[in-house]
Amino acid sequence: MSAFTNYTDILSCRRSSSDFTWVSRDFSPSHSNVTAPNKTDHNRIHQDVLRSPRIQKIIQEIKLEMKNNPVIFLPSHRSYADFILMAYVAFHYEIELPCVAAGMDFQSMWLMGQLLRDTHAFFMRRSFGDDKLYKAVFDEYVQTLVISGDLPIEFFIEGTRSRSAKSLLPKFGMLSMSLAPLLEEHVSDITIVPVNLSYDRTLEESLFSFELLGVPKPKETTSGLLKALHMLDEKYGNVYINFCKPFSAKVYLKNIPSQLSPITDLAFTVVDRQQRSCVVSCFNLISMVLTNHLLVNDEPLYLKQLVSDVSWLRSVMQELSVSTVFAIANVLNAIEEAIHLHKSLVKLSNESALQLVPVDLALSCINKSRLKGHELTDETMLISLPVFTLQHYVNPCLYFLVNMALITTVLQSNRDTSYFTWDFVFQKFQFLRRILAFEFIFYKKKEEEDFLEALKKLELLNMIEEQEDGRLCPGNHFKLQALLCNLFYPFLSSYLCTMKCLPNVCSDWQSQGTIVKKAQAEIEAELVRGNLLHPYSLSIELIQSCLKSLQNMGLLLMSKMNGFVRYKVARTTLLNIISQLEGLIIRPVEKCNDARANVKRLMTFTGKQAKL
Repeated sequence: MSAFTNYTDILSCRRSSSDFTWVSRDFSPSHSNVTAPNKTDHNRIHQDVLRSPRIQKIIQEIKLEMKNNPVIFLPSHRSYADFILMAYVAFHYEIELPCVAAGMDFQSMWLMGQLLRDTHAFFMRRSFGDDKLYKAVFDEYVQTLVISGDLPIEFFIEGTRSRSAKSLLPKFGMLSMSLAPLLEEHVSDITIVPVNLSYDRTLEESLFSFELLGVPKPKETTSGLLKALHMLDEKYGNVYINFCKPFSAKVYLKNIPSQLSPITDLAFTVVDRQQRSCVVSCFNLISMVLTNHLLVNDEPLYLKQLVSDVSWLRSVMQELSVSTVFAIANVLNAIEEAIHLHKSLVKLSNESALQLVPVDLALSCINKSRLKGHELTDETMLISLPVFTLQHYVNPCLYFLVNMALITTVLQSNRDTSYFTWDFVFQKFQFLRRILAFEFIFYKKKEEEDFLEALKKLELLNMIEEQEDGRLCPGNHFKLQALLCNLFYPFLSSYLCTMKCLPNVCSDWQSQGTIVKKAQAEIEAELVRGNLLHPYSLSIELIQSCLKSLQNMGLLLMSKMNGFVRYKVARTTLLNIISQLEGLIIRPVEKCNDARANVKRLMTFTGKQAKL
């Protein structure tokens, strides 16, 4: 130490005593602000912040804006808890409870229907069909609420809860009805307030996994609600409610170029602002790390490695300006708390390895006559259910990664090529977005803008390099390149498998239900053979979105026969699309000899191992 005369050896006293003596010594720390009126208390600080003049001023501004013209709250929809929480926040800040559009299912619930109506809910059918009178009456009712009512209006622009936790394509009906008074100059303006609700743990997480595998949701009843109240005894962590900056519909619509549909453009903007306001929790990052690890690795994911990977992934998300809710200094604590919160899904073994928890449910209680998909084996269901629930917490993050992942997929699928022209990459990027058009929120009018933004982010993260002549080549951030390709593998592989079975399934006209069942059966068979590696490929939502894309591209023909909708494939054109997609799918690099072991490894049972 003699060479370091300007430094003090703070460990010298430690060398002559035990660690316990050192940590249990008298501790009289110096405070940074001795004139402060109170000691630091985080709960008190939270309340002080909410009561602060600055926050109260913003709330008053919102209230003042509400007094001048109608206000429409547009929350994301991830849970039945959404509209309850929106009402709670309004009540807390002394804002009139909004008139909420609710499904007709709730009206028929004994007692609950009237309670909801008494708190300003109004009910609507899931579909208007060809009932012109009902549509006209409902349209007039909504417009009257906007023109003559003194309460804010609230509805879910996605139309229904997202079972996958990804944003759904916006529905335009309610938005068109609500904005009609502005377009017809019955009101001077309308204030639009997008809202994002992000959950540490979703109340319906298990139910959603069953639904995505083809098990219909139970009918909403008051008795069912009362039976489910015991679920509230569990811990669900925090809910992050992010009110996006309100904006004037009048000003927004005025600035939309004439060649664009004003309602469509506004709807996509609302959903985009909701997604940008999403909060990424520690468990979202854990889910991405664990999903990737289980897909490619034989070895257990130990806590030490998990901390390292979550810290790395958090730094990546921060580079992308994504809002995360835990401090880098407390990653270990945040991980342990998140695992405890999700103890029904994941656990740490005695060796501190992270594992999925078996589903504690008798599958015999499922009414197989009502299945929307193929009758999967019990083994497949037991393996898939926890994987689907884990994927539920991966999906909210994909909004921030999808465009980068598509470009990365293009580059990685052509590994023999060192350099790529801008036009080549953009063309493949457009192709993948057309395929996934009903899976993620892609606004066609902003395709080139999204592409350029994704290139900038990839360059920032050292995943791509642009040469002086404008050509593109892969960077050397190999870990992130592999992660992005692996996260999107179940989507692309499910689509490809669905497409491949269509020429046989739809050689003649078939119903969508028949197509979905046969496609899911083929995907299960491919998982058993080891040709597919991720059980999430079984999702009937993926299959249905694939069919919508094919129909939109003119590859799946639709016909109404005797009131029933039937589909038939355009075989030759579809085979060309299959060939292109096959060349872009990157199979995860497995660190095991048996591909089937990848699927089996996703579950660890006590006393027995699941077999596919």
